[in-house]
Amino acid sequence: RQEHHGTRDCPECRRTFTDPLLSPSLKLSNIVERYAAFPLDAILNAQRNSYPCKDHEKVKLFCLSDKSLVCFFCDEPALHEQHQVTTVDEAYEEIQ
Repeated sequence: RQEHHGTRDCPECRRTFTDPLLSPSLKLSNIVERYAAFPLDAILNAQRNSYPCKDHEKVKLFCLSDKSLVCFFCDEPALHEQHQVTTVDEAYEEIQ
């Protein structure tokens, strides 16, 4: 589906131009969908809190499949073996 919106004015030179015909980007749409599913509050809290695990060291991993923080002392590593796991820092950077 293509959309045509008419004319616009350039904010710098004030010339009028016709909007180009644009098609929605499926690639961008898929990226937005993927990151919209991230629990932003969990990632941000992990970034701000030095030791989110009350019993162990700073949690450094985030399971994208479960959308949860991973402490390998509390959670058994086998639980996330087939999951997509990244660092909390990388998950945070990706949603910025």
